[in-house]
Amino acid sequence: MGPTRAGPSEDTLDAPPRIVVTGAVPAAATSVLAAAGDVWTPAGEEALDPDGLRAAVAGADAVLTLLHDRVDEAVLAAAGPQLKIVANVAVGFDNIDVAACARHGVTVTNTPDVLVPATADLAMALMLAVTRRLVDDIDQSFNRRGLGSHTSHP
Repeated sequence: MGPTRAGPSEDTLDAPPRIVVTGAVPAAATSVLAAAGDVWTPAGEEALDPDGLRAAVAGADAVLTLLHDRVDEAVLAAAGPQLKIVANVAVGFDNIDVAACARHGVTVTNTPDVLVPATADLAMALMLAVTRRLVDDIDQSFNRRGLGSHTSHP
């Protein structure tokens, strides 16, 4: 039989889970999380540095990370044994040490396919711009107005 994790103490059985959100996410997402537990978010819009991330996750049951948050052995140790999930708001998970999470019994999730529709839309827009010579038309319009090339403007 493998090692077992200690269960919650009696004084924490009724406590709502502590959910750490490491950066800006839509308000609707924060509202959903707030209905499930106590949500902590950073005060500013700056990304948490490694020390700030370790301090923020201390005692967390769940952590919602962004692409710039590096979740490694040190972050998992700082969070503690009650951490159950790291939910990465990113298509990939290069910023997460998945093996370390597995060793700690922490589930890792991400948001696959979230950019597929936007990428397809952009690809179609670029194809239309090329086939319809949209950039050339914009240049001609700028030149007719005496504004020079569109590439000379911010």
